[in-house]
Amino acid sequence: MFMNKKTLQSLLLSLSISTMLVGVCSLPSHGQNSASSPETIKKVVTLKQANGESLNFEVSGQPQRVNNAAATAAIMLAAGVNASGVKTAIALVMAGADPESVGNLILGLNGLIRENSDVNITQLNQAITAYNDIVDKADSNVLQEISKNSEFLNIGDALKKMREPII
Repeated sequence: MFMNKKTLQSLLLSLSISTMLVGVCSLPSHGQNSASSPETIKKVVTLKQANGESLNFEVSGQPQRVNNAAATAAIMLAAGVNASGVKTAIALVMAGADPESVGNLILGLNGLIRENSDVNITQLNQAITAYNDIVDKADSNVLQEISKNSEFLNIGDALKKMREPII
């Protein structure tokens, strides 16, 4: 897949976020909760924006993954991550990816491309480390699930392309 600089910047800008570091494990969510069955739950994480509009992210599935995804979404929203970045984080956590590594990946993408279009080497290293952590911590079932996520694959491709000139 070929990505030009403008496409890469668009991808990274769509995932742009605040610089705070996040570690999410099994933190309780402040979203609304309703259980459909003992093995499936649903939570809604809502952010009321300054303009009065609300962003709602509904997550349903296995309790542990839903709790982790809802907590990750709440923290990402509080950190200023846009809707696209939050949706990517939710999808990865719901696929079984480690929530802390997912948070670190999304946060590592912040500031990756500077105003002058140069790559911030420190941010690149942080994003690559988090991406690799997601893969390293995943079992074979999770690897199969996250390999179906086009955004995760695009992020991996972008990180590889940015790393090439450094090697």
